[in-house]
Amino acid sequence: MKKLASLIMAIGLIMACSTGKKVALQQDNNISLEEVVGIYRGTLPCADCEGIKTEIVLEDNGRYNISRVYIGKKSARFHNSGMFNYNKQTGEVKLIDKKGESDGLYLLEDYSLVMLDADGGKIEGELAEMYILEKATEYDLVVFDQGFDSWLRSNPISVDYYSNEYLQSMNIRYVEAWNRRYIRGDRRIESYLDYDPSNKYNKDFNFKLFMYFKYYEETNRMKLL
Repeated sequence: MKKLASLIMAIGLIMACSTGKKVALQQDNNISLEEVVGIYRGTLPCADCEGIKTEIVLEDNGRYNISRVYIGKKSARFHNSGMFNYNKQTGEVKLIDKKGESDGLYLLEDYSLVMLDADGGKIEGELAEMYILEKATEYDLVVFDQGFDSWLRSNPISVDYYSNEYLQSMNIRYVEAWNRRYIRGDRRIESYLDYDPSNKYNKDFNFKLFMYFKYYEETNRMKLL
């Protein structure tokens, strides 16, 4: 199963220069474009902040979305989008923004994206493993907002109140609205949600996601739908 994106998550990217050694890119990569699409996340090194979390969404239509946040800095979240090129032979994934400029170069390796330096070389050294963005591979719902669990426990609505069909239909609408805001760069929406309408999610999962949307609307005083 795939993984559903974490809902509350600071995300970002720093295009840092590397002093490490460079190595040759992989050859004869057998990963198809269909397997490349998905959500990739990781924390990258930062020269002047606490660290940087990154989220890249690669879509099957060749588009990408990337969110960048410098952890520990105020108003340090940035969003960009454009098209990506995937070279199956070398495993390179190149992001090209709407202005036609490079927005990052990565190497697809073991279904992860390895950030490359400006010359296309892999970064080695003590921080090498910190330049890897892992692909979400399993369904999971992670809410980092500590207030959600207590809110959910105190809410009079139980999992038996709705049918699973109703919950899934509402979640499809909520996710579409959430992702539209994310793609448009709404700073209040910090992560892309990978929710497949064709999948049959279990009721507990659907209920928790549905209630999170209700919690988010209530605490942020905004309507998603």
